[in-house]
Amino acid sequence: AAGGSFSIQQGRNFTTPGAFANAGTVAVGSGSAFTSTGAFTQSSTGVLSGTGTVVGNVTSSGSVRPGGVGSIGVLTIQGNYTQNSDGSTTTEIGGAAPGTGYDQLAVTGQATLGGTLYAPMVNGFAPGNQQSFRPLLFSSRVNAFANVVPQNLPAGTSMAYQYDDTP
Repeated sequence: AAGGSFSIQQGRNFTTPGAFANAGTVAVGSGSAFTSTGAFTQSSTGVLSGTGTVVGNVTSSGSVRPGGVGSIGVLTIQGNYTQNSDGSTTTEIGGAAPGTGYDQLAVTGQATLGGTLYAPMVNGFAPGNQQSFRPLLFSSRVNAFANVVPQNLPAGTSMAYQYDDTP
């Protein structure tokens, strides 16, 4: 999706014949799979979103949005995920359950983290004291997000981020 848009929906599957470079928008819907037989790389203008599965190793300098904009869900990467220092992941939080209350990025391999994690509260949700969320699952992790940015928190509410390597 070099500057364009590619969407795969309704349980469909798509396989690239080699490496895939995204500078536009790739949306993978529920029950659908996008398979990259080579590296899946995303430039700073690239957006990867949805509730389906990406099969292959993903390296992103762009934006990853499980669920999509204004939609809660789980995006799965079957492989390794590298978020570069100029990349971001946005996980909307609108309730207590992963996939229905808040977004989650599930990585079956290693997550190498950098850049920013945005965590906007949506739908008027106000987390309780000591309430926890797992916006990112992985089998192993290298590094941490350079920035964790909660957004739309109610007055008097704070958020802390803890890494948990157990998928």
